[in-house]
Amino acid sequence: MNNKMKAAVLAVSLTVLAGCSSTPASLDRKALAANKITAIDLSSPEKITYTKSQAAARTASMTGFGLLGAVVAMGVDGAVNMNRAKLLDPIIKGMGNFNTNEVFKRKLATIKGPSFAPGLKVSGYTVPVESKLNVLNVTTGYVLSANHQVVAVSALAKIKTSEKAPVYSRRFTENSTIETGRKEGEKLNVTEWLGKNPAKLRQAIERGMDAIVRKIALDINTGTPAAK
Repeated sequence: MNNKMKAAVLAVSLTVLAGCSSTPASLDRKALAANKITAIDLSSPEKITYTKSQAAARTASMTGFGLLGAVVAMGVDGAVNMNRAKLLDPIIKGMGNFNTNEVFKRKLATIKGPSFAPGLKVSGYTVPVESKLNVLNVTTGYVLSANHQVVAVSALAKIKTSEKAPVYSRRFTENSTIETGRKEGEKLNVTEWLGKNPAKLRQAIERGMDAIVRKIALDINTGTPAAK
């Protein structure tokens, strides 16, 4: 490794460490209670997606296979992802008009507490947007695990309460297991089963959504170390 490369690696490492050690902005909940949130901007896809494969690329990077190895690894991951997308397609079709953006909008609108005004207005977008002051910005994602047995729901909540206040942000995650009713030792092709039982996938997604909404409400209203 030459000196320039070493310097670049060091600079990146210091940047990462600085980001990890920085103290996140706090939220003045007393001020927020006096000037309650009346609106939420939601950026969310309309459909669940699959877990992206990066295993080959990570292996190539860690073992130092060079440019050719990286290209081959990208091809391997690309083939895996094409197959995962193909397997997910009939499952998505089986879910009909289930729109994750619309469903999560309705759930966010039910949030109550000292930081939120009654009758929340929730606007839905499929791409990230920049929110106005005192508008809660929520960006979400819904990912089906590679074995099609768990739905991972994630959300990034951000708010800037005033011109002088820093942006407050928290990330939340929830893994929701799909209830197949499979008995111990029983073999089951979960992918085929989901195509015939889309309601079970919807239920898992909504359980994850409900958990995320509770975490957001607790954090914005009172703060909670349990949120992650």
